[in-house]
Amino acid sequence: FLYFILTFGGEIAFSHSHETPMLIAVSAMRLLDYAFFALIGLYLLATISLTIRRLHDAGLTGWWIVLGLIPFGNLLLLFLCTLDSDPNNKWGAPLHLTTEKGV
Repeated sequence: FLYFILTFGGEIAFSHSHETPMLIAVSAMRLLDYAFFALIGLYLLATISLTIRRLHDAGLTGWWIVLGLIPFGNLLLLFLCTLDSDPNNKWGAPLHLTTEKGV
């Protein structure tokens, strides 16, 4: 919401004034756009990484994440991520099972 107000509010505020403030507003909006898309990219990278790690903990391959690309596949992917961890999977035991108790 704040991104929308800063982007489109600045465009509306400077649309009726001289060209110099409009150029400044457009440049500021482009910077916000680049920052916004960079944050979205980081968020997607972290989400994909954590989902694959969770699938590995459940004993499944990370390729199950492709389900997120088909309609209603996200629901099945959500179900797969809620499965219990399998300590004997081929990617190793989950982190909470490998640490010592009391540490």
